[in-house]
Amino acid sequence: MKQWTLREVCALVGVSRRAVQGYEEIGMVVPVGKNKYGHLLYDEEAVETIRTIKMYRDFGFSVKDTAYLMKADDFVKKVCLKTRLSEMEKELEVLKANIKIVKKILE
Repeated sequence: MKQWTLREVCALVGVSRRAVQGYEEIGMVVPVGKNKYGHLLYDEEAVETIRTIKMYRDFGFSVKDTAYLMKADDFVKKVCLKTRLSEMEKELEVLKANIKIVKKILE
């Protein structure tokens, strides 16, 4: 079974060391052991968990909400995602309007 160090996981998933350490502190991710140098090791399940956490964080969910979603059933996840999608669409409309304004200013 493949295992990765914290540095490798961060590079693989695109998260900071501090982020992963924070996820560990609140129990969202658990290392599977240490290598001969004392570096924490993470297995495929941990890497996938970190990828999922990153996805929710990229969607704009807080760490607390992400922790809740990680344990929620599919129905709750869908409700939360639909709500966030609606919020994201509104944010996008505001951004589009602001882009138009900036372009006019720059003309």
